[in-house]
Amino acid sequence: MERSMLANLYGPMKAVKHLLPLLRRSAQPCIINISSEAGCFAGAYGGDYPYAISKSGLNYFTAQLRKELTPQNFAIYAVHPGWIRTPMGGDQAPGDPADTAQGLLRIVERTVIPDPNAWMVNHRGEAMPF
Repeated sequence: MERSMLANLYGPMKAVKHLLPLLRRSAQPCIINISSEAGCFAGAYGGDYPYAISKSGLNYFTAQLRKELTPQNFAIYAVHPGWIRTPMGGDQAPGDPADTAQGLLRIVERTVIPDPNAWMVNHRGEAMPF
């Protein structure tokens, strides 16, 4: 549990803490937290409790950041990257990591703009249920 919280919640929190002063100087600041549908009530599937709980915490952290920073022109999203072929996802995963990375860049660069009420999106910028 502790390792999952360190990697999936505390790490992003520390990154935001230290990068926020630089992001505030950007014309289009953006924070993308790589989350998972496993951290959503709608996507809860049981089993890997530490992972799901840490991602749920990350989702809530993202919601808190949105409330504070969206009025300051920040784009902030928790992004579910999909099931992709990585060491974690395995060889059977249907998603291509390059496609996911390109989708994330489109959100960061604001060439894809998710629904303004959606704070949990997939890598294509499509709203996901929480």
